[in-house]
Parts: sequence; C-alpha cells; structure tokens
Amino acid sequence: MTPLSQAVGRLDESSNLPLYQQLQRALRQAIETRILSPNDALPPERDLAHEFSVSRITVRKAIDGLVSEDMLVRRQGSGTFVCSHIENGLGSKSSPGGFVPLGHCSGARLSHRSLTSLRAS
Repeated sequence: MTPLSQAVGRLDESSNLPLYQQLQRALRQAIETRILSPNDALPPERDLAHEFSVSRITVRKAIDGLVSEDMLVRRQGSGTFVCSHIENGLGSKSSPGGFVPLGHCSGARLSHRSLTSLRAS
C-alpha cells in the first residue's frame, strides 16, 4: 500500500495555511479522488502524525474537521473510517444539493426514544 503522504503530497511548513488545514485538505482530496474509498479505515493518528511529520494534535484537529463535515466517522475501539455515503454520491452536508440522513455517518442509531426525548425538550 502506498503511503498516504506519497499519494496526496507533503505538507508545506512555509505556507500561511495552518498544518491541520493542509492535512484536512489532503485527506479530503484523498477521499474525493478515491485514494481513500468509502468504508476504508484511516491509519491510526500516531501513524499519520509520523508520516506527515506533524503532532497527533494536528492530525486530530484535521480529522475532527472532516468528521464534522460527515466525510469521516470515528468508531470507538475500531478507528476512523471514510463515510459510506460518499460512495452513493450524496456528498457531505455542506455540498450543494448534498443530503445526509441524520445518523447516517455518525454511527448514531435513531429510535423512538430519540424522538421522544426531542418532544420532551
């Protein structure tokens, strides 16, 4: 398997753009160009940090941004994965015309209890 940094390029420390944003763009590009396919697991944060020569905090911040865009999902005890809705062409919540059903990528499970608690609020 080709290291991710070779596929998307190295980060530019001399750039005005923070490293976490550069990494976020690189990971987004890897997802959009199918270097990382739907349901693929990302390498562990410490491996990405070593590969891109950044701190784990930088990696975590980049991944957090992609999780909030519904491009990645964290599964406790399993790792971080590319969302499956990318494969269906639905895009992320922020994309024009894109729609992601609630809980589709986040791993949340909807139930009548969820709806009941919403009504009570």
